[in-house]
Order: sequence, then C-alpha cells, then structure tokens
Amino acid sequence: FDLVLLADAVQWVDPERAGREIGRLLAPGGALAAVVPQLAPTPFLRALEARLSESNPKARRAPPPVELLFSVAGLPPPAEERFDDRVPLDPDRLDAVVRSISCVGPALGPAKLAALLKDVRALAGAHGGAVWQREIALRVRARRVHVVEQHQPHGRHAERERHLFVAHQLIDT
Repeated sequence: FDLVLLADAVQWVDPERAGREIGRLLAPGGALAAVVPQLAPTPFLRALEARLSESNPKARRAPPPVELLFSVAGLPPPAEERFDDRVPLDPDRLDAVVRSISCVGPALGPAKLAALLKDVRALAGAHGGAVWQREIALRVRARRVHVVEQHQPHGRHAERERHLFVAHQLIDT
C-alpha cells in the first residue's frame, strides 16, 4: 500500500502486531501516518475527562504507542506536525460529540448514558459553555526507494547496457 493511515486509532491496535503487518504491507515509497488528537487542558475538558472516567474506567486513555508502532514497522521515529482545533458546541452538538466517543456512546447502557449527558450539560453550563478543543498531531514517515545506477560495460554498446535497478534495501527518509 502507498499509505497506511491510523486516524485516532493507534490506541486501539496492538502496536507489535500492527507494526509487523504495516511493515509487510507498506510499499516502497509508501508512508505510515498516524493522526493523534489530544484534548486541550481546559477546565471544561479536564472536568469532562474526569466525568467520563468515572462513568467508564476504560475511558482513561493511555498515550498511544506511536513510536513503537513506527519502530516495529521498520521506520524511524515519525516527523510531526501539530494543528489546533477549537469548536464551540451547543447542547445538541455536545450530546453528539459525547455519544461519538467509543468508551461512552457504544459502551454505556441507556440509563448511564442519559445520566452522563445530563451531567455533561451541567459541566458545560458551569464552565460558561462547551468548547471542544484539541491539539491534533499528524505523525508521518515515508519509505523511499534508493535507486542505484549500475554500469555494466559490454564493448561498444556499454552505454545502452546500463541498468537502473531498485535496491531491495529500503532507505527511510
């Protein structure tokens, strides 16, 4: 494949198994990219994270093992670009965002979810409104193919008999 992309998913894969499979599937010249969002440390979002952790202990996310994934895939540590994302949320959008979090919407039963949404709306009110603010890291590293010119002269046709070949050894950019 020319591109393997994990968007907000590195924390859900086994980095050893996924890294080996990515290393096997990634084409020469292909790239591995990981999009890793992190909630901003605002008072509202810290309170939200605490409430999510209270409702579901699996909500306590450890930092995703990005460097291990790249290493096992046979790539050096990734380059990184950071982007900020800030979106004010009205109550309906806030509910939709909270429901979309995998450790919340799909994981909680209807009664727990309803109680959580009520609490989250109260948190937003206590903090002057809800703002979904994240720092998004794009971590990427590409493989490139090292092209080596091999000159094998054979008499007067030596120039025509030059061969370009792709080295089997991949050199990381």
